[in-house]
Order: sequence, then structure tokens, then C-alpha cells
Amino acid sequence: MNKMPPERLAIPKKGRVFEPVQNLLRESGFKLRAQERLDFCLCAALGIEVYYLPAHDIPLAVASGAIGYGITGMDLIEESGARLEQHMELGLGRTRMVLATPEEHPWRGPKSLEGKRIGTSFPHITRKRLRKLGVRDFETVSFAGSVEIQVRLGIVDAIVEISETGTTLRANRLATRATLLESELVLCSAPGRRGPALKLLVKRFGRVLRGRSHVLLKFNLPR
Repeated sequence: MNKMPPERLAIPKKGRVFEPVQNLLRESGFKLRAQERLDFCLCAALGIEVYYLPAHDIPLAVASGAIGYGITGMDLIEESGARLEQHMELGLGRTRMVLATPEEHPWRGPKSLEGKRIGTSFPHITRKRLRKLGVRDFETVSFAGSVEIQVRLGIVDAIVEISETGTTLRANRLATRATLLESELVLCSAPGRRGPALKLLVKRFGRVLRGRSHVLLKFNLPR
């Protein structure tokens, strides 16, 4: 009798969400001991291989079928254009994608962006969301890293960027004008994919997340 090959789960290999995801998996019973120079490890007891990939590569890896399930951000899924099913929100890596302009900009709503250049690491989402707001004449300029400095240099007139606290925006004298997207990490797969691995992941992650939201109090009281 042939043994079924292990399912594959992709998780972010670095960045601010790396440790929170590692902790979630460990609390869910995964023993993560990747070999040096290898970006995967086998959790034999659970029959799941865990692969460490750049978070922005996970949506397309899952959509292709090479990876069964992935943990990545809603924003990265939408930006990739991949058609994926989101099975559960994990409450980790919560961020906002915001539109920001210089503080001195005479803001009069989204129409203020007509004819402007907008810098972003998320050109697909930027075009989609701004058109929904009724902005038609604008140009997106793509940057791989931080885009805040591009306004000060005069390369762009506004930016669309991920923001957690707004501290970096304020430090660069940028004002948040609108929230285009709220995002967090999710467990995703190709549409219609089902199986024991999905049930196991949802069950174990769910237990951990529910446990984190409860506190046990003990009292010594007179009879």
C-alpha cells in the first residue's frame, strides 16, 4: 500500500510576521526544525511539510498547486491577482493600506489625485481602489521598498503604503487621507481544495486562537 505524500504548507520566511507565525505553529503542535540552508522541514507526526517562502510569493505558489496551503496577508493575495479561498483569519499581522499626501497638500477628497503620480509597492490594489473612489487620471510608480522618501524627493505626489501606527508617515510629514484596505494573515488554498490537512490546520489553529482570547481566574472563597 502506497503511503500518501505529505501535504505542503507555506509560511513567511522572514519579516515582522515571521515570529508570530512560528509561535502559532509551535503552539499548534508543529515541531519546526528546519535544516541549515534548507527552506523546508517535515512535521512527520502531522504529515505536513512546512516551506519557508517570501510572503509575496506564497499566493502564486498556492494557486499553482505546488503548495497545498499557505499563510500570507490578504493584501498580498489581492495584489497577486491569484484566485484563492481564504479558510480562516488568524488575527496576526494586522495592517492598513493607506493613501497619504504631504501635510501641506490642499486635500479636497480623492479628486485631488487627478493627474498626480502615486508611488506604491502595490500598484494593482492602488489602481483598483482609486478607480472605485472615482479617480481616473493618475499614474502609479512602483517601488520595491519604502516609498515615503519618494514624496520628499519630488518623484511622486502621493503614496499608497502599509501602515501599522502611522509613525513613519508622520516622521516624513505625510498625512493619511484614506484607508484603502485592511489586512491580516489568513490560511488560504486553491478554490475547492479540501482534505484531512485542512481540517487539522483549522482545528489546531482555532484552538490556539480561542485559547489566547480566554483567561482562567481562580478564587478562594468561603463556603
